[in-house]
Amino acid sequence: MALPAIRPLKRMDLVRFDLGTGLWIAVHHLAAHLGWMRLLRTFWGLVLRTGQDPLRDQPVPQWAQEQENLVRHQLRPALLLDEVLAEDLGLSVETRLPILKEVIAETGAAFVATHARGVEVNAWRGAAPEARQGWARGLTGRFFNARVEDLRTDSDGIRFNITACRFATLVQDLGRPHLAPLFCAADSVYFERPGSPVQLQRQGTLGQGQSICDFHLALVKKESDP
Repeated sequence: MALPAIRPLKRMDLVRFDLGTGLWIAVHHLAAHLGWMRLLRTFWGLVLRTGQDPLRDQPVPQWAQEQENLVRHQLRPALLLDEVLAEDLGLSVETRLPILKEVIAETGAAFVATHARGVEVNAWRGAAPEARQGWARGLTGRFFNARVEDLRTDSDGIRFNITACRFATLVQDLGRPHLAPLFCAADSVYFERPGSPVQLQRQGTLGQGQSICDFHLALVKKESDP
Protein backbone atom coordinates (compact mmCIF):
# COMPACT_ATOMS: atom_id res chain seq x y z
CA MET A 1 0.00 0.00 0.00
CA ALA A 2 1.40 3.39 -0.98
CA LEU A 3 1.74 6.20 1.52
CA PRO A 4 1.50 9.87 0.50
CA ALA A 5 4.72 11.67 -0.38
CA ILE A 6 5.82 14.51 1.88
CA ARG A 7 7.67 17.42 0.33
CA PRO A 8 10.13 19.60 2.28
CA LEU A 9 8.76 22.75 3.85
CA LYS A 10 9.44 26.11 2.26
CA ARG A 11 9.44 29.56 3.82
CA MET A 12 6.07 30.36 2.23
CA ASP A 13 4.56 27.44 4.14
CA LEU A 14 5.67 29.10 7.36
CA VAL A 15 4.38 32.51 6.28
CA ARG A 16 0.96 31.07 5.42
CA PHE A 17 0.78 29.33 8.78
CA ASP A 18 1.82 32.49 10.64
CA LEU A 19 -0.80 34.67 8.98
CA GLY A 20 -3.61 32.13 8.86
CA THR A 21 -3.19 30.31 12.18
CA GLY A 22 -0.18 31.10 14.35
CA LEU A 23 -0.81 34.81 14.86
CA TRP A 24 -4.40 34.31 16.02
CA ILE A 25 -3.47 31.55 18.46
CA ALA A 26 -0.76 33.79 19.92
CA VAL A 27 -3.19 36.73 20.27
CA HIS A 28 -5.74 34.53 22.03
CA HIS A 29 -3.30 33.25 24.65
CA LEU A 30 -1.53 36.57 25.15
CA ALA A 31 -4.87 38.29 25.74
CA ALA A 32 -5.82 35.65 28.30
CA HIS A 33 -2.60 36.24 30.25
CA LEU A 34 -2.07 39.98 29.79
CA GLY A 35 -5.46 41.57 29.24
CA TRP A 36 -6.16 43.85 26.31
CA MET A 37 -4.26 46.92 27.53
CA ARG A 38 -0.99 45.08 28.08
CA LEU A 39 -1.61 43.12 24.90
CA LEU A 40 -1.72 46.40 22.98
CA ARG A 41 1.50 47.51 24.65
CA THR A 42 3.05 44.20 23.64
CA PHE A 43 2.07 44.62 20.01
CA TRP A 44 3.31 48.21 20.01
CA GLY A 45 6.63 46.99 21.36
CA LEU A 46 6.83 44.43 18.57
CA VAL A 47 5.98 47.09 15.98
CA LEU A 48 8.77 49.30 17.29
CA ARG A 49 11.16 46.40 16.86
CA THR A 50 10.22 45.82 13.24
CA GLY A 51 13.42 45.34 11.32
CA GLN A 52 15.41 44.30 14.38
CA ASP A 53 16.97 40.87 14.19
CA PRO A 54 18.32 39.37 17.44
CA LEU A 55 19.87 36.59 15.34
CA ARG A 56 21.75 38.83 12.91
CA ASP A 57 25.18 38.23 14.43
CA GLN A 58 24.78 34.51 15.05
CA PRO A 59 26.94 32.31 12.78
CA VAL A 60 25.63 29.28 10.87
CA PRO A 61 27.95 26.39 11.84
CA GLN A 62 27.63 23.29 9.64
CA TRP A 63 23.95 23.77 8.95
CA ALA A 64 22.22 24.03 5.58
CA GLN A 65 21.38 27.64 4.78
CA GLU A 66 17.81 26.83 3.72
CA GLN A 67 17.17 25.03 7.01
CA GLU A 68 18.75 27.88 8.94
CA ASN A 69 16.46 30.39 7.25
CA LEU A 70 13.41 28.42 8.37
CA VAL A 71 14.76 28.04 11.90
CA ARG A 72 15.36 31.77 12.22
CA HIS A 73 11.96 32.59 10.76
CA GLN A 74 10.28 30.57 13.51
CA LEU A 75 12.59 31.55 16.35
CA ARG A 76 12.74 35.30 15.76
CA PRO A 77 9.16 36.14 16.96
CA ALA A 78 9.68 34.20 20.19
CA LEU A 79 12.88 36.10 20.91
CA LEU A 80 11.26 39.46 20.24
CA LEU A 81 8.20 38.60 22.34
CA ASP A 82 10.43 37.57 25.23
CA GLU A 83 12.26 40.90 24.89
CA VAL A 84 9.06 42.95 24.86
CA LEU A 85 7.62 41.18 27.89
CA ALA A 86 10.87 41.76 29.77
CA GLU A 87 11.76 45.30 28.71
CA ASP A 88 8.42 46.97 27.93
CA LEU A 89 6.16 45.23 30.46
CA GLY A 90 8.86 44.66 33.08
CA LEU A 91 8.00 41.00 33.61
CA SER A 92 10.53 38.76 35.35
CA VAL A 93 11.65 35.48 33.83
CA GLU A 94 9.46 33.60 36.32
CA THR A 95 6.42 35.67 35.32
CA ARG A 96 6.85 35.56 31.56
CA LEU A 97 7.88 31.89 31.27
CA PRO A 98 4.31 30.50 31.66
CA ILE A 99 3.09 33.03 29.08
CA LEU A 100 5.83 32.18 26.59
CA LYS A 101 5.40 28.45 27.17
CA GLU A 102 1.69 28.56 26.42
CA VAL A 103 2.09 30.72 23.32
CA ILE A 104 5.00 28.71 21.91
CA ALA A 105 3.50 25.33 22.78
CA GLU A 106 0.04 26.06 21.40
CA THR A 107 1.27 27.64 18.17
CA GLY A 108 3.83 24.85 17.82
CA ALA A 109 1.19 22.17 18.34
CA ALA A 110 -0.94 23.78 15.63
CA PHE A 111 2.10 23.80 13.35
CA VAL A 112 2.62 20.07 13.97
CA ALA A 113 -1.05 19.43 13.23
CA THR A 114 -0.75 21.38 9.97
CA HIS A 115 2.60 20.21 8.64
CA ALA A 116 3.57 17.00 10.45
CA ARG A 117 0.35 15.06 10.86
CA GLY A 118 0.40 11.29 10.69
CA VAL A 119 -1.25 8.71 8.48
CA GLU A 120 -4.24 6.43 8.98
CA VAL A 121 -3.33 3.45 11.16
CA ASN A 122 -4.44 0.71 8.76
CA ALA A 123 -2.70 2.41 5.82
CA TRP A 124 0.53 2.49 7.80
CA ARG A 125 0.31 -1.13 8.89
CA GLY A 126 -0.60 -2.24 5.39
CA ALA A 127 2.33 -0.42 3.78
CA ALA A 128 5.53 -2.11 2.75
CA PRO A 129 8.56 -1.52 5.01
CA GLU A 130 10.33 0.56 2.36
CA ALA A 131 7.20 2.70 1.94
CA ARG A 132 7.07 3.33 5.70
CA GLN A 133 10.75 4.24 5.78
CA GLY A 134 10.35 6.64 2.86
CA TRP A 135 7.36 8.35 4.46
CA ALA A 136 9.21 8.65 7.77
CA ARG A 137 12.18 10.26 5.99
CA GLY A 138 9.79 12.80 4.47
CA LEU A 139 8.18 13.50 7.85
CA THR A 140 11.43 13.95 9.74
CA GLY A 141 12.74 16.04 6.86
CA ARG A 142 10.17 18.63 7.94
CA PHE A 143 11.93 18.95 11.29
CA PHE A 144 14.19 21.61 9.80
CA ASN A 145 15.52 22.64 13.22
CA ALA A 146 16.83 19.16 13.99
CA ARG A 147 19.49 16.66 13.00
CA VAL A 148 17.71 13.29 12.86
CA GLU A 149 19.64 10.03 13.21
CA ASP A 150 18.90 6.33 13.66
CA LEU A 151 15.49 6.47 11.95
CA ARG A 152 13.60 3.18 12.29
CA THR A 153 10.07 2.15 11.40
CA ASP A 154 7.85 -0.85 12.07
CA SER A 155 4.15 -1.62 11.95
CA ASP A 156 3.56 0.18 15.25
CA GLY A 157 5.31 3.47 14.60
CA ILE A 158 8.53 5.41 14.16
CA ARG A 159 11.65 5.78 16.28
CA PHE A 160 14.47 8.26 15.81
CA ASN A 161 16.98 10.36 17.74
CA ILE A 162 17.53 14.07 17.44
CA THR A 163 21.18 14.77 18.12
CA ALA A 164 21.21 18.51 17.43
CA CYS A 165 18.55 21.23 17.64
CA ARG A 166 19.17 24.72 16.32
CA PHE A 167 16.45 26.21 18.54
CA ALA A 168 18.24 24.94 21.66
CA THR A 169 21.68 25.97 20.38
CA LEU A 170 20.69 29.47 19.33
CA VAL A 171 18.87 30.42 22.53
CA GLN A 172 21.84 29.17 24.53
CA ASP A 173 24.22 31.23 22.39
CA LEU A 174 22.02 34.29 22.91
CA GLY A 175 22.07 33.89 26.68
CA ARG A 176 18.40 32.93 26.90
CA PRO A 177 18.51 29.30 28.07
CA HIS A 178 15.10 29.68 29.72
CA LEU A 179 13.56 29.48 26.24
CA ALA A 180 15.10 26.13 25.25
CA PRO A 181 12.58 23.75 26.93
CA LEU A 182 9.60 25.73 25.63
CA PHE A 183 10.01 24.51 22.07
CA CYS A 184 9.88 20.89 23.27
CA ALA A 185 6.45 21.52 24.80
CA ALA A 186 4.71 21.82 21.42
CA ASP A 187 5.18 18.10 20.71
CA SER A 188 3.82 17.16 24.13
CA VAL A 189 0.77 19.41 23.74
CA TYR A 190 -0.08 18.00 20.31
CA PHE A 191 0.45 14.30 20.98
CA GLU A 192 -1.10 14.26 24.46
CA ARG A 193 -4.42 15.66 23.35
CA PRO A 194 -7.39 13.28 23.61
CA GLY A 195 -8.06 11.47 20.37
CA SER A 196 -4.53 11.81 19.04
CA PRO A 197 -3.81 8.85 16.72
CA VAL A 198 -0.15 8.89 17.77
CA GLN A 199 1.38 8.62 21.22
CA LEU A 200 4.69 10.35 21.92
CA GLN A 201 7.15 8.48 24.11
CA ARG A 202 10.28 10.44 24.97
CA GLN A 203 12.71 10.13 27.86
CA GLY A 204 14.41 13.49 27.49
CA THR A 205 15.14 16.41 25.20
CA LEU A 206 18.08 18.55 24.19
CA GLY A 207 16.18 21.59 25.40
CA GLN A 208 16.09 20.09 28.89
CA GLY A 209 19.82 19.42 28.85
CA GLN A 210 19.82 15.79 27.70
CA SER A 211 22.30 14.52 25.09
CA ILE A 212 19.55 13.54 22.61
CA CYS A 213 15.80 13.70 22.04
CA ASP A 214 14.74 10.06 21.77
CA PHE A 215 11.44 10.05 19.88
CA HIS A 216 9.09 7.11 19.65
CA LEU A 217 5.86 7.92 17.80
CA ALA A 218 3.60 4.97 18.51
CA LEU A 219 0.35 4.49 16.62
CA VAL A 220 -2.74 4.27 18.78
CA LYS A 221 -5.27 1.75 17.53
CA LYS A 222 -8.91 2.80 17.78
CA GLU A 223 -11.63 0.39 18.87
CA SER A 224 -13.13 0.60 15.38
CA ASP A 225 -9.89 -0.57 13.71
CA PRO A 226 -9.89 -4.24 12.69
